[in-house]
Amino acid sequence: MNLSLISSKRITLFKSIGFIFLASLFLSFAGCSTHRDFTYEPQSIEEAPQSVLKIAVMPFQENRKTRSDGSLDIANLPFVPSASKVEDAPQEITVRESGEYYYPDLLAYALTLDLIHNKVGSIVHLDPVVTEHYDIVIRGTLDGVPLTTERLSYGLGAASGVLRIVGVPSGSNTLEVIATYDMSEPGKTPSLYREQLKGEYSQTQWNGTEKIWGQQDNPVVLPGNAAPYIHGLLEAFHDITEEFITKSASQVEQLAAGLSDRESRFRYYRSLDPTLVRLESAIQRSSGSRKSNYLTEYKRRLVFLE
Repeated sequence: MNLSLISSKRITLFKSIGFIFLASLFLSFAGCSTHRDFTYEPQSIEEAPQSVLKIAVMPFQENRKTRSDGSLDIANLPFVPSASKVEDAPQEITVRESGEYYYPDLLAYALTLDLIHNKVGSIVHLDPVVTEHYDIVIRGTLDGVPLTTERLSYGLGAASGVLRIVGVPSGSNTLEVIATYDMSEPGKTPSLYREQLKGEYSQTQWNGTEKIWGQQDNPVVLPGNAAPYIHGLLEAFHDITEEFITKSASQVEQLAAGLSDRESRFRYYRSLDPTLVRLESAIQRSSGSRKSNYLTEYKRRLVFLE
């Protein structure tokens, strides 16, 4: 998989954990080669908590509905000051194999990079095979990526075009990312944190030619649309990811408060290698050379995991 996704900041999402079947924790982007041009620069979040927690981020689920409301043509009528149009559409899961970007995956990927960059957890994995040994599991649904286009005519109808000459705004494009985040402890209810959040990117039109479509910095393919690129998605991802990390900070801090780094790490190791639990018990019961042998094996296994 070509993961040239972070320009100068390559981040290794997965460290070896000793077992081959678990060391294969992976980015669950089928057709992942199609994501080689998706560049998401992790952001520093001032209010992000730092903890020793082990965090699993699962791929988000698609929950968008097809939407097409309004018409820009109304702005051509006299005495109508403005008109707007909103468009959105869900993606089929098969988009992963079709050579296009799958937005739910990308949103979870962006969250993972920001969690790692801000040290919100000591271990952060995207789409691990099993989740029982993590302290926190984050799931979510992508509820909408609506694009709102507004045209300003100031009540002049088609004649409003003359105002562009003097630098009057002709409209705007606003891209929103709406998602529900759910943060919980494995196998426990209720959730530690659950809320629908929104990120946004807005662009003012000054002469009617600026569009949210077109080759821009950090282009992202928009599946199912004749226009090849959508601008502003990365900014909206930054916005919504920062909001989630900031709003869930108190829950992360509370959970981490009663868990030292050593306790957290050893709990993680024991879940990966149940033999450690038996060795700890044997060390307590034994003495002499037998105890020494148990200690040697125990340390060997820890080194292998680390």
